[in-house]
Amino acid sequence: MEKRNIYVLLYDRFADFEIVLATLLLKRENLVYFGFNKLEFESETKLKVKADKLLSELNPDLCDLFIIPGGEPKLLIKDPEQREYVKALNHILTTLNQKKKKIAAICGGPTFLANSGILDGKKCTGSIQEDEKVFFKNTLFEEVDLIRDGNILTAQGQAFTDFAIEVGKLINFFEKEEDATDTLKWVKNIK
Repeated sequence: MEKRNIYVLLYDRFADFEIVLATLLLKRENLVYFGFNKLEFESETKLKVKADKLLSELNPDLCDLFIIPGGEPKLLIKDPEQREYVKALNHILTTLNQKKKKIAAICGGPTFLANSGILDGKKCTGSIQEDEKVFFKNTLFEEVDLIRDGNILTAQGQAFTDFAIEVGKLINFFEKEEDATDTLKWVKNIK
């Protein structure tokens, strides 16, 4: 089977731990890390990470799954110096959504999706603060661990283990439902 292209967005203060299980699960796929506005980033846990490519180099036609980790997107969205990068990300997200490409965002990551407008009228979740609710005014936001609405998966930050499994399901990674269940048990150390 041909490897799927899994694109992961990196930005300063992204929550690396929220996507580590998903990327571990998909490590044999073609994982490509895209830098929001540069190639080097520091995660929320102070891990220094280098992206493979800039966001401007992303080809939506080749994307099988686009993953957005949590963090504080609102800081980038509200920063006038980041306006062009946010606009470019919005364009990419809109294009991916129009092409029905799979998109998964966790914790604060759905804020980027809501800001782009691709969550308008859709069910979604995430770990958002009071001042971020303005981004979600046109969505059907619910306080649950995970929501899949069409091609888009959103999750609360604390649901990162379940998020990893749902990401796998989103791209038909598992041959059977039993494989997904067994993997979740393994990740959670359930005998």
